[in-house]
Amino acid sequence: MDEMIASAVTDGENESFITDVMRTIENDKTRTAVKNWCGRKIEIRKTIGLMDMQALIDRVVDGCFNEDGEYTAAMKTFMLKYSIVSWYTDVPIPTDVALASAFLYETNLFDIVKAVIDPGQLQEITAAVDSQLKYRLDMKLDVAQVAMIRMRDSMAELGRLFDSLSEDDIQTVVKAIGQAEQPVQ
Repeated sequence: MDEMIASAVTDGENESFITDVMRTIENDKTRTAVKNWCGRKIEIRKTIGLMDMQALIDRVVDGCFNEDGEYTAAMKTFMLKYSIVSWYTDVPIPTDVALASAFLYETNLFDIVKAVIDPGQLQEITAAVDSQLKYRLDMKLDVAQVAMIRMRDSMAELGRLFDSLSEDDIQTVVKAIGQAEQPVQ
């Protein structure tokens, strides 16, 4: 990682400084904590990087919508706990929802992890999840509103079209529609 940052800086003195800072961060043993849980030592990261934060937020938000794209509010807390434990620890969380739920709700695992995580970063993640969920729900509502407006406009146009037809014309149209529905022989 320090090569990536150092290569972005052209000034040699700044490059050296950035490299030293990155090396210090990478060698800092206080960036993680080791705790005991269910007779096993688990490693918990206090912070995660920006790209991991975004991936965690995306996973939580995506997990709040079912396969039909409908929002399922009950999944928010579960997905948040599941993703936090997955990203911040080395604990293998089951992929089966019932087992994962037992890990997260019937043990103190999440409480142990939450106590170690940087509170500011956890608050940022929670706020970003809320913001992204609101955005997705608003966008979904906007799409539905646009569809309703288009349908209303189409119905109004159809009404104007029928207003301009005589009674005989309307009967001819209705007859043509009725014939169109009959199967071709």
